[in-house]
Amino acid sequence: MRVIGAVTDILLLIVMLVLMCSGIVMSGYVFSFLHINFGQQSARLLHLIASYWGFVLMGFHTGMHWNMMISRFQAYSKTPMRIPSIISRISVILISLYGLYRFIGYGIIDYMFLKTQFVFYDFSKSTLLYIIDYTAMTVMFGCIGYFTGKAV
Repeated sequence: MRVIGAVTDILLLIVMLVLMCSGIVMSGYVFSFLHINFGQQSARLLHLIASYWGFVLMGFHTGMHWNMMISRFQAYSKTPMRIPSIISRISVILISLYGLYRFIGYGIIDYMFLKTQFVFYDFSKSTLLYIIDYTAMTVMFGCIGYFTGKAV
């Protein structure tokens, strides 16, 4: 479990550093005093890859620590969780299945491996629906992290 956690943490650190550095290179206004006039296209591609890998890794990382978060929430609220276990598990499974459906539907795997270099945002779709979709995908990766931790 420690090895998986350490690898996940190191990958998250790398992704966050890539996001920070590529963001600085792409920013022509905020960091104009640095006079960076090269590499914007490469930085954009690195930023695209890192953002989607970061999204997946953050969900996975959250899932690995789910038991700890629940126990701290219970200790803080001083009340046990009241939702029956079977209802919450079925809900999480259904949300995860929807997250998988949206993950495939959005073609995020293509962005993660740079098969597609341009992210399409459908402006006819409501922002709330995007938030719901990405939340469901986060729950799905959280479940993968949770069950990976349980399996190990």
